[in-house]
Amino acid sequence: MASAASVGATDDSYTVAEARQKIGRMVKTSLDPGTVIKGTELLAKLDQVDRDRGATDNDYDRGDGFLGWRVERDFLLCRNGASAYVLMHGIDGHLLHDTYSLLMKEEFGPEIWSRLYAKLNDDARKRLDEHLYDLSYQLEARKTIWGEIGKKPPGPVDPQAVDWRVKRGHAPDSNNETTNA
Repeated sequence: MASAASVGATDDSYTVAEARQKIGRMVKTSLDPGTVIKGTELLAKLDQVDRDRGATDNDYDRGDGFLGWRVERDFLLCRNGASAYVLMHGIDGHLLHDTYSLLMKEEFGPEIWSRLYAKLNDDARKRLDEHLYDLSYQLEARKTIWGEIGKKPPGPVDPQAVDWRVKRGHAPDSNNETTNA
């Protein structure tokens, strides 16, 4: 009990991030080599668990220019993540086809798209439409980003895919023209 009290143990639960901080402090300040070794091993195990699920801060920025892509991908993995992402970052993101496809399936996604699309100027709408029409736009990068976590891109990757381009001929605009692709 005395050793638990000396490290500030309480009955309150705490997050994994808080546990990492406490373990990190113990590793940095401990004079006991056993504590340092065990703490370092535990931190390495926690990092491996995060890598296995594809989401550690260290793994986002690998110096390859895909940091923003990985952040967007991880948003898209969450419930209503496409809505959250476009509300924070706008509709012309890195994973445009994937974000659009998932956004149209979310409860308020079509309305969010319509409102943000309406705020774009004509040139921005034209550029966005061109990107959405072009199924090869960002395709290799999208495959790479999703492949890192063993998944296929959720947006269209096949030129034969039926989506809003086939059904409507242009991207939804602010005139209530939305679809559940």
